[in-house]
Amino acid sequence: MLPEEGGLTSELERRVLDFAVNDVYGECAARWELHHRERVSENLFRRVAARVGAQCDAADQGRLQEELKPRREAAEVLVVEVDGSQLPIRGEEPWKEAKVGVTYRHDAQANAPIPKTSRYVAVVGGMGNFAPVLEEALEVENIDEAGKVVWVGDGAACNWTLADQLCPDAVQILDWHHAVEHAVDCGKVLLGEESPWLELWQRQAEALLRAGDPEAVIGQLMDCVVLVPRGRGQREALEALENLVRYYRTNAHRMKYRLYREEGLPIGSGAVESAHRHVLQTRMKRAGQRWALPNARRMARLRAAYRTAGARRFYGAIRKAHWDTATGAVRSRGRRQHFRYARYGSRDWDRCAAG
Repeated sequence: MLPEEGGLTSELERRVLDFAVNDVYGECAARWELHHRERVSENLFRRVAARVGAQCDAADQGRLQEELKPRREAAEVLVVEVDGSQLPIRGEEPWKEAKVGVTYRHDAQANAPIPKTSRYVAVVGGMGNFAPVLEEALEVENIDEAGKVVWVGDGAACNWTLADQLCPDAVQILDWHHAVEHAVDCGKVLLGEESPWLELWQRQAEALLRAGDPEAVIGQLMDCVVLVPRGRGQREALEALENLVRYYRTNAHRMKYRLYREEGLPIGSGAVESAHRHVLQTRMKRAGQRWALPNARRMARLRAAYRTAGARRFYGAIRKAHWDTATGAVRSRGRRQHFRYARYGSRDWDRCAAG
């Protein structure tokens, strides 16, 4: 039986941590016995995850990103995607927002991501906690030297505010699936969820959006206003149309889908939606599972590091970045004063999100 308090060699700690970031601690203890003679308690898995997670959190985030995936020459096309979801938390606040960001290099010729170039960041907390961590990752990706930066988002106001701050020259693209989904939701209000005409409504919306002319879509929606019958449901129908028109007008400059496709750029935010599943939810959102907030924050950081560096490298990367930070070997502390978020990060993010 290994000691409860730790006292592990770095090699054994690395193995324990690999189990801990991939399964609940009770299952880790049971599975460990299939591979090793020594028993490991559930509590030891928890302690190792907490200890290394704290090191991950305390390390200079720029140094950590360099260790997780080394700095390389600037990308021809660098894609950035950001999204939020909810994680189950113990205490008075049963759910807490987790922000996930992913960057990857994109091959415009093939209109496809370049394999093994994804970098992930994950923070349990609001945009104010998340933005500096994402910016460190973008700096390591040499974002200012990239040939083209593409920021794909779901339309949330704070998403575009963050894009304006961190990547002011980026091509901003409204996620195609969200654009279509908003049209379908409006159609359900106007036609009814069981209407046989709903499929035709969706096909027409997709055709107009694919043509990359948001004004044409808005024009046809405005024509629908005069066709809304008076009486019961009129208010809801007009409100649905008004909301959709406002959504498209706000994002019109991000909806030039025909042009984006011709240039070989991505128009969907599937990478970050997938990241929520394979970075966070696969480990942190299981049936009956609730996290103490400090543990959730550490595990989110560990999972992002794990998915960025891979199973073989992520433990050593965290230890090295933490050691360099603790011993003063990191020379990048002053760099953060020159970051865009450091200059503009005092904005009221709650008000921004509400907008």
